[in-house]
Amino acid sequence: MKSAIFKWTSILGLTLLAHIGIFNLITPSEPSSILVSEKTSESELLNLDLLTISEPTSSTSISETKQKLKDALDKKRNKEINKERTLQLKAEEEQRLKKIKEEKAKAKAASNRAKLEAVAQLKAKEQAEANKRAAEIKELQRLEQKKKAEEIAQQEAMAAAATLAKEAADRLAKATKLKEEKLKQANAAKAAKLKAQKAAKQATQQALIKKIISPAHAIKKNNPIYPKRLERKRTEGTVKLKLIISNTGLIKSITVSQSSGHKDFDNSALKAIKSWKYQAAKNGLGDSIETTIIETCIFRRN
Repeated sequence: MKSAIFKWTSILGLTLLAHIGIFNLITPSEPSSILVSEKTSESELLNLDLLTISEPTSSTSISETKQKLKDALDKKRNKEINKERTLQLKAEEEQRLKKIKEEKAKAKAASNRAKLEAVAQLKAKEQAEANKRAAEIKELQRLEQKKKAEEIAQQEAMAAAATLAKEAADRLAKATKLKEEKLKQANAAKAAKLKAQKAAKQATQQALIKKIISPAHAIKKNNPIYPKRLERKRTEGTVKLKLIISNTGLIKSITVSQSSGHKDFDNSALKAIKSWKYQAAKNGLGDSIETTIIETCIFRRN
């Protein structure tokens, strides 16, 4: 690579020198002056050296010229070396930067692929989770619908059972009510019958109680004494007395219900009847009862 660069530089230097007229021939009395470009190659410098030496110059001028040529050559070589090193470093830097860029591109591509893969995995995971959630939701909805359908069926069954129970209860209540009404009517009829019978019996008993089949009557009598004063006056009279005879035959009370008009007749009648003995009256049941009777005492002269 170095030889190719050097060859190319020599050819370029000769061409430039031919164009700009770098060789200036000087008179023999004066030393030749040579213009050396920074781009002058080593072969060109050697040719210049030979040209200069062939000219009649002093030894000092030749030495100085050679030294100058040598210094120019060294400078040129150093510059070419630096340039080659710079180009090499630049190429290496470009290769390094290119490599870094490629590595970055690869890393970026890998990162992008990783990101894409991660995003794809995340999306796949999210999709799987979404599908799982959708399946769970669908299952929950199915279970909810099933539970709701079972509840509706249970409610309908309970409603039907309640309806049947209500109808049965209504029928039972209706039958019970009808039975109770019939029983009530029967009891009412029976009660009415019993009441009628009781009333009839009571009426009969009352009638028998009230009916006196054997009135109270005196079983022992003492005639009243005719008052002498009224007898002498030949006075007559009738006294009616009201007596209450107990169920034992005793006289509970005695009063004058109708006076004779003479106190002596009334008193004589009262006195006589108080000593009478009575048989109590008997009703239709055969029981001795208390009764009220009227006794009449007649005072007549024979």
